Amino acid sequence: MGLRYPNQYEGGLVINKPTGITSHDTLDKLRKLLPNVSIGHTGTLDPQAGGVLFALLGKATKVSSFIEGWDKEYSGKIKLGVRTNTYDLEGKILEAVEEIQVTESEIKESVGSLVGEISQTPPLYSAIKYKGKKLYEYARAGVEIKPEKRKVTIKHLEIVNINLPYLELKISCSKGTYIRSIANDLGEKLGCGAVLAALVRSKVGPHNLEQALTLEKVAEICNENKISDYIIPIPEILKNFPKIVVEEGCEERIKNGMELKRENLTSVDNFRAGETVKVMNKNGKVLAVGKFLVSSAQLDKTNGEKIFKYLRVLI
Repeated sequence: MGLRYPNQYEGGLVINKPTGITSHDTLDKLRKLLPNVSIGHTGTLDPQAGGVLFALLGKATKVSSFIEGWDKEYSGKIKLGVRTNTYDLEGKILEAVEEIQVTESEIKESVGSLVGEISQTPPLYSAIKYKGKKLYEYARAGVEIKPEKRKVTIKHLEIVNINLPYLELKISCSKGTYIRSIANDLGEKLGCGAVLAALVRSKVGPHNLEQALTLEKVAEICNENKISDYIIPIPEILKNFPKIVVEEGCEERIKNGMELKRENLTSVDNFRAGETVKVMNKNGKVLAVGKFLVSSAQLDKTNGEKIFKYLRVLI
C-alpha cells in the first residue's frame, strides 16, 4: 500500500509506460501508489507500445484538454512483407511475402511521401468511437466498419536504420496519429505490406523519455516521500500560455464563476482576443484557464462589458 498524499500533490508526472499492459492499467498501478489522488493522462499508448505517458495528478487533470494537442515523438520498428488486420504483429496475418523486392531508394521515397499533412485511415482495432462504440468492439464482433480518414500532420519522419525486412523510424507527429497506420500506409506504397513491430514514445510535448519514471521508481520515491520532487507544477505545464495576475482576494470570485473585470487584474501578458490564458494569483498559483473576448491592448478601453470567459476553474 502506498502512502496517502494530501491534495496539494498536483501537477504532471512523466511515466515510462511498460510494454504489455494498457495505459489504463498503468494508471491503475499508479493509483495504488497514490491512493487518494485523482489521476488522468494525455493520450493513450497501445498495450504493446512503451514510453512516455504524461500523467496528471489532482486538479491538474482539469487542464488535460489544453495540452492534449502536444506533439508526440516515437521510435518505431516496422516489418515489411506482412499485412495484418491490426496493422501490427498482434493481429491475424492477411498476407505474407517471402521475398521483398524493394530498393533503398524506393523506401526513402515512400517514407518521404508521408511527411506533412496526410489523410490517415485509423486501424480497425483502435479505441476511436463510431456511433458510441469503439472500433475494436465492432471488429471483435465481426461487424465491418470503414473508419473515416483523418487529417494528421507528420512533422518529421527519419529513417534510422534499414535491415530488411525491418526499418527503424523516428517520427514526430500531431495528436491523433496512429503509427500502426503509418506502417500500413508505407507497406501499401511499397506494394509488399508492412506492420508495426515495436514502438516507443520518446516524447510528449516538452517531456522526454530520459526524465520518465518507471512504476518501480515511482514506488521507490513514494516510499521515500520524495514524490513532490518529481511532480511538474501546473504553471510549468501551462508555461506557454499567456498569464494574467489577479488582485488579492479574487479567489472566491473566481471559484464562484463571477465575471473578471479590468480592475481585478494587477498584471497581464500580451494576448490576442480569443487566446487561451491562465489566471494566476500573486503567489503563482493557477486559479483558472479562460479566454478574453478582447486583446490585452484593448483591456483599458473596456467600459464594464463582459471581457472574460472561463474554460476551467482549478480552485
